[in-house]
Amino acid sequence: MKVGTFIRLRRQELNITQQDLNDRLAARGVDGSYGRIGHWEAGRNEPPFEDDDFRAALASSLEMGEYDMLKVLGYSVQPDGKSDAAKAGATIIDRMSPAAQRAAVEVLRALERSLG
Repeated sequence: MKVGTFIRLRRQELNITQQDLNDRLAARGVDGSYGRIGHWEAGRNEPPFEDDDFRAALASSLEMGEYDMLKVLGYSVQPDGKSDAAKAGATIIDRMSPAAQRAAVEVLRALERSLG
């Protein structure tokens, strides 16, 4: 599946507009305009999918983990050895703003220290 088609379908599943997606990407440090999302979805331009930061921001903005997004797009992704709980936690954290992500990681570190 082409990245643009995936973006359109996932955005529609989430019932968000192109502007909503643009706002989510901007909150994660991806600059641009919502018009570019229309170009991606129509296949007129390709998103910068080779950029690791863009992929992470896109997955988070589309409320999924990067690993899951890559699998849906047909990429061969090596298993990472993480438990289902770790993947679920990472997916939740990926959906947060950068400041909230840092706070969540600190909470997890504090919990880890308290459990010995």
